[in-house]
Amino acid sequence: MKIKYRVALITFGFIVLAAGVAGVFYFQSEEYKSLVARERERVSKEAKSYCGSLFEEIIEDDFKEYHEENSDNSNEGEVVENSTDSTEDTIVDDNKEGAEDESAPEEESAEEVIAVPLTGARIDELKVIRDDVSLDELSSCLNKLSDVEDPLDEVRLRGEIAEAKRFLDLYVLIDEKYDENGVFLDGVAEDEIIEIEKELETFSKGYKKKGINRVAAVRAELEKIKDAKEKTLALFNDGANVNELASAEVRADVNREWLNAAKTAIDILPQEALKEKLSSELGRVETQVAENERRAEEERRERERIYRERLEAERRRQAQIAASWRTIEVPYISQNLAGVNNGCEAASLLMALNYKGYLVGKGLRDYATEMPKSDDPSTGFYLDIFGAEPRTEAHWIAPAPLAEFGRNSSGYQGVYDVSGSSLEALRDEMLAGNPVIIYLTFNFQNPINYSRGVPSNLHVLVLSGYNTMTGEYRLTDPWTRNGQSQFNVAGNRVATLYAQVGYRAVVVK
Repeated sequence: MKIKYRVALITFGFIVLAAGVAGVFYFQSEEYKSLVARERERVSKEAKSYCGSLFEEIIEDDFKEYHEENSDNSNEGEVVENSTDSTEDTIVDDNKEGAEDESAPEEESAEEVIAVPLTGARIDELKVIRDDVSLDELSSCLNKLSDVEDPLDEVRLRGEIAEAKRFLDLYVLIDEKYDENGVFLDGVAEDEIIEIEKELETFSKGYKKKGINRVAAVRAELEKIKDAKEKTLALFNDGANVNELASAEVRADVNREWLNAAKTAIDILPQEALKEKLSSELGRVETQVAENERRAEEERRERERIYRERLEAERRRQAQIAASWRTIEVPYISQNLAGVNNGCEAASLLMALNYKGYLVGKGLRDYATEMPKSDDPSTGFYLDIFGAEPRTEAHWIAPAPLAEFGRNSSGYQGVYDVSGSSLEALRDEMLAGNPVIIYLTFNFQNPINYSRGVPSNLHVLVLSGYNTMTGEYRLTDPWTRNGQSQFNVAGNRVATLYAQVGYRAVVVK
């Protein structure tokens, strides 16, 4: 019995050994290797497909538009092509035989992938995590990555998962700034938003594009709260606190524009508690604004009353001034329009004689031609009565020979040289109806370049009016300027020029 048992046992041993030997040969066969390779490829594809399904690509046109809008930051988070050499070298060293195998996957170019900050992995710059992907799904993907055959694919996918995880963490951080109803929380510090904005800049361009609106919305919510608080606090004196508005003093100069701006900023807030807090003391502000508006209206009416009174007073004053003029209306003759450049004495004398009824209709050019000429202005007209040269001294005739010419030319003996008379005496002559020919300066300017006792800008006019209220003199100027021939000049100015020229005058009585 023992012998049979031993034989059976030895036989079974030989069978097992034979099966083992056959199995060894089988596992080393091409058929088995091919089966294993196909299974690995299936599992690898399944892992890559699952992980790939968690991502989506940013549309190229949208990305291009974003890239142009953010060109200043477009290079953040990128590295040059050589920055991934160390990663690739490591992969090649560990898989030298695979690299020599013709069936090994072709290595991707640097244009197709970029480096991910913090991980060193390479990912598609436009690939981003889908909005509906959870952290559990990312973890499942991460667990499947060991099944990926191509080491470069595995490293790339790990980099994509790492950046996706960071991006989801960023969204969680943003979500923490909102309550369960999706309302932005009051009390979020600006530094927190700045950190979120900085964090977004560390992502690849696709994630920047994906997250820019979300981060911008957070910034916008914070700015709305800041704006509402600032506009509310601006209604109160310095030192006011949002949490202690009840004890804050309303600004004395607060106005409707400021109040309306604060109301508008508060009304758009979704934070009901904050709205109530900021609006709690606007009633006091409204009362102050109404009081300021009442006072402003009273002041406006008072200013308007004063303005109307002043306007009426000025109107009455101007009427009094107009009524205070005492004038004589001498017929006007223009020396420059007649072409007699230096004929101011002749024109003034002819106007005065015409007023008295003499030489009416006499032409100025003829009258100037008839005037006696001399190398001495005390006996006749000196230099050129028609021409302008020389310009360095006056072309003129003194009062004595001018009066004599007036008497001789008109036959009227009431033409007198009254040089040396006071301005008041000349005024009285004019008020008596006697035109006065007075020697002053052109355009009533200061005298210049004296020669032979008179300035080069000597000019002769007719004293034709006086204002008993203002003390002004009206002078009829034979040199027409822009259609104007009469000028009202302050009495002290006329007195000064009359004295500077030498108290020279002629009166036609």
